[in-house]
Order: sequence, then structure tokens, then C-alpha cells
Amino acid sequence: KELIHIPDALLFNPVQDGDLVEKQFIKTCYPDIENNTITPNFADTVILAVRNVQADHLNNIATELFCPDQDATVYTAIDSVSCDDDGEASRVINQDDLKNFVPPDFQPFELRLKP
Repeated sequence: KELIHIPDALLFNPVQDGDLVEKQFIKTCYPDIENNTITPNFADTVILAVRNVQADHLNNIATELFCPDQDATVYTAIDSVSCDDDGEASRVINQDDLKNFVPPDFQPFELRLKP
């Protein structure tokens, strides 16, 4: 079998500087994120993740890094289900599980945005 060699310039090598590895990775992909500088890099770079929960985690870190002096506005989804007269739906669906359920093409429970 022939192995594929990835050029060193394309590899991410974290350093031990006290920052989370995820923060270092985001700062490498988007070097101007903390300066709130609009660059083509934001539009031309994407971070792919295998699972939705990983993508949400990276998005939350990136949101905190972007405009660090401003607080994010958090929009929360509805966290309850309608019940029929005897309350059967509430016995079948655990309300806490709704917050952690993120199927593909479904909006997250919390949406964090900054201007």
C-alpha cells in the first residue's frame, strides 16, 4: 500500500502555552478572530467536524474568541413538549434529553450570536 503524505504546512501542531488546543486550532484557522478584523480568511476557511457535538463545541469557542469584549446573545429553543390531556408525552420524552438531541439538519438548543 502507498501512504499519502500530508505536507507539514497543512498540519496543526499545538504548543504548550496554557491555551486549550481547540482555541489554538481556531486561532490558527482564523488568525484575526480576536481582532474582529474582516478578512477573506473567514469566508474561505471552514472547520469540519465528524460529529455535530464537536462542531457545536468549536463554534462556541470561536464565538467567545470573536469580539471578546462583547457578550453573546443566546437564543434558546423551546424546551418542552405539548402534552395531551393525560400527560402521556411528558412520560415518554424526558425534557432534559431534548436539550442534548441534535439530529442532522436540526437547529441546536442554544444559538449564540454576536454582532
